[in-house]
Amino acid sequence: MDVSPSSPSLDEDVDSDYWVTVAGQNAIQGLSVYGKTLQGKTILGIAREGTVYDPITTGSPSNRTALFNSALGRITFDSNIPFNPGETVWAMWKD
Repeated sequence: MDVSPSSPSLDEDVDSDYWVTVAGQNAIQGLSVYGKTLQGKTILGIAREGTVYDPITTGSPSNRTALFNSALGRITFDSNIPFNPGETVWAMWKD
């Protein structure tokens, strides 16, 4: 087992936060509740009201998949399942 310290310049930061949604919409973008952005990040996990979604980076989201666009920092869900009032979306990503 290698117990040597890792190089700070090579470490990848892993972070997470959540977004409050807008009822009737199906995507989140912009700053999270704590002022973080997904722009330029690599998505690791997505959950909507506690339900885990599989992230995809191409195609159309459906059922339990969510489309992640790193360039825009946007997560889009199935348009047939719009957000309800008060829903939140949680994401985990690495830099």
